[in-house]
Amino acid sequence: MRRKDDDVDNGRMKKAQDYWRTPRGKEVHGRANKKCYKSEKGQESRRKTDAKRKIYKRELYHKLRKTVLMHYGGNPPICSCCRESRIEFLAINHINGGGTAHRGKIGKGSLYPWLRKNNYPSGYNVLCHNCNMSIGFYGYCPHKKDAGNG
Repeated sequence: MRRKDDDVDNGRMKKAQDYWRTPRGKEVHGRANKKCYKSEKGQESRRKTDAKRKIYKRELYHKLRKTVLMHYGGNPPICSCCRESRIEFLAINHINGGGTAHRGKIGKGSLYPWLRKNNYPSGYNVLCHNCNMSIGFYGYCPHKKDAGNG
């Protein structure tokens, strides 16, 4: 651990052993903090906070996802192929293909924030997961094929 020569505590220099790192790598000073952090009460407090943070982040994600789907699929959002309207079944589709390469470029799991950050660019639409996967694997959607033969 690095020594902080410019840190002084009650007239004495703080030593390297006065510092410790939390499991997430945050450098902290003070033995009292370490005792509290590792205590049963401190661990319980962190578990509750982490659970609340997880719920909050999930709610934010669902809100952003719904906003993006409504932008590209109307209000309420629907699949542009089969007219599926249950939001759990809907996904963003890259109209001209290239979704895998695009996700690799912008990072895993960040399509919805990327779309919002880039002011909802054109080239995307809403499809249900079945239609989206069929187009990705076979190059066509069975709903369109059935409609053409019917």
